[in-house]
Amino acid sequence: MEKRTELLFLRAIILILLIFGLLLIGTKVFGETAAADPEPSYTVIDAAELEAMMAEGDCFIVNVSFRCDGYIPGTDWEIPFNLIDHYWDFFPQPGEAKIILYCNGGFMSRVAARRLLAVGYTEVYVLRGGLKQWELEGRPVVGRISR
Repeated sequence: MEKRTELLFLRAIILILLIFGLLLIGTKVFGETAAADPEPSYTVIDAAELEAMMAEGDCFIVNVSFRCDGYIPGTDWEIPFNLIDHYWDFFPQPGEAKIILYCNGGFMSRVAARRLLAVGYTEVYVLRGGLKQWELEGRPVVGRISR
């Protein structure tokens, strides 16, 4: 009987620790967080929205591809997403311009966008489908920018 009591006690402790652990990590199991303020996020735009933003001006467009297969005309800079922390001097200060990121397919630009948000940028945009989608829609792509 004593062994059964010990086993029940151990199970109760494990259950309490599990519940406490879930509360500590914010119960992200179902996509919810315990934080009062939502995390800042970037906005995903399509090619037509990018063209409209380019026409309005007030944006800084960056190709963050690791291996650049070309770029969108009007791109301001080319910086590999994994080296972005070394090039802050080339970016406008937070709030000075909308930062629009793209890469070949979309993954690298999302990684870079999260990094920009982490250091204080608030108007960060990512091109859906990246350069590949841009080109599939018949929009121009030109050669490589030198760093």
